[in-house]
Amino acid sequence: MKPEENNTTPDNASKKKENVEKTTEVGEKSVNKKSSKEKTPQETIEELRSELDTKLKEKDKLIEEWKKKFMLMQAEFENYQKRMEKNRMHIQSIERASILRDFLKIMDSFEKAIDHIDNAQVSNFEDIKSIYNQLLNQFKSYDVEQIPTSKGDLFDYRIHEAISHIENADLPENSIVDILQTGWKMNKGILRYSKVIISKIPKEPEPEQDIDKKEKKKEEKKEQNQVSQNEDNNEKINSNKNNN
Repeated sequence: MKPEENNTTPDNASKKKENVEKTTEVGEKSVNKKSSKEKTPQETIEELRSELDTKLKEKDKLIEEWKKKFMLMQAEFENYQKRMEKNRMHIQSIERASILRDFLKIMDSFEKAIDHIDNAQVSNFEDIKSIYNQLLNQFKSYDVEQIPTSKGDLFDYRIHEAISHIENADLPENSIVDILQTGWKMNKGILRYSKVIISKIPKEPEPEQDIDKKEKKKEEKKEQNQVSQNEDNNEKINSNKNNN
């Protein structure tokens, strides 16, 4: 009988040996790892508590960030609302002022009529004045009033518009001599400036002696100019003779 053949070659034997050694090494490592990871219940609780605290802090930080973003967006939205309301009121004020300026022409006509109509000759004078007062009250409801201006007041560029100057020695410089058109204001702004004529101090007349001196200087200049012109003419004539 033949002996059983050994199918295990040297290569297979070495591989088996390596596998056994690796298995043994892995087993030892797993045993060591398990033994190293084993913790007491108190340590496990502390670890879980630490992780929980970390997550809570991250959550609080995230909440705080979103809270700041929300407050910033809310503030921006409120500022936007305020700007829009301010712009709306500004546009409304401009449109109202434009309409009221057109009605000022009617008020000017009423003022001229009241100033020039004789109460004794016109039977309905009081009716005209009553309508004018009604218009004044209506203007006041829109915060529109006349700019108080009187003759003799000093000119104020903030409420007056100077149309011309008149020499007047009886009034201080830049005093109002006449009012051509009534001014109106709306709230704190000017709806229309008061058109006025203001005074100007007359220039003092020059003394007669100074006038005579000026006339003499003028005559002397004329004579000098005439003499120089004659000399130039003589030179030209002599040069022409020499050339001929």
